[in-house]
Amino acid sequence: MASVVTCIATSAGFCFCSAVASLFNSCCGTDKSSSDAPSATSGRKRSVLLLVFSIAIAFAFQYGVAPYVTSFPYSNYVVDAWTDGCLEYQSQELRDRCAGNNGVYRSAASATLVFVLAAIAVACKRTANRE
Repeated sequence: MASVVTCIATSAGFCFCSAVASLFNSCCGTDKSSSDAPSATSGRKRSVLLLVFSIAIAFAFQYGVAPYVTSFPYSNYVVDAWTDGCLEYQSQELRDRCAGNNGVYRSAASATLVFVLAAIAVACKRTANRE
């Protein structure tokens, strides 16, 4: 019975990964041969994909990681960084919300840095976003 469950889980994982790979190929413009130039909108599609990833990471940090970090039994550098400024709140719910906001700020700052670097690259070379 365990081998049937393993087989089903492996098949479902393969189907999911194949679908995601197909989606990435269609969004990122790799359905052309390597000798063809990328389309003018391929950079825009990649930027939107990056924005969707950063939003997903922000949600994961806010609702998944933050409650776990605030309930961690001992203090270390990571816990201190996530709960910096949050220990002044009296209720656990407010500390969780504060730590979640800290996680959202981290992912938003990282995405902002990537987009600023991409803007600088495009300012230096206009076709940098298409390559």
